[in-house]
Amino acid sequence: VAEGQGVEASTLFSVLEASSGHSRAMEVFGENLKDESFDNVLFSLAHMAKDLELYMKLSNQSTTPQPVSSIVSQLYRLALQQKKASLDSTAVYSLIANEVRR
Repeated sequence: VAEGQGVEASTLFSVLEASSGHSRAMEVFGENLKDESFDNVLFSLAHMAKDLELYMKLSNQSTTPQPVSSIVSQLYRLALQQKKASLDSTAVYSLIANEVRR
């Protein structure tokens, strides 16, 4: 969305880093997201998808609603279908970015 309004990714990340949007996850995974380069595997998409599946099974067993987690889990399943398992877990971002850019 920001890029569609003329804001470069590097500018957006600088703002996030200096604001309440700053997080440890941004420190660790931010470069992959900013560069949209997911070959630098810090935590594989396959492992994240597995962990999400385990979490969803546990929430199903306890009948705990997970409206957002279920959507995230589906995005990771889609990424697996698109042969992104060996990439960094942030590669799921490419699914969302491609939809927004259409």
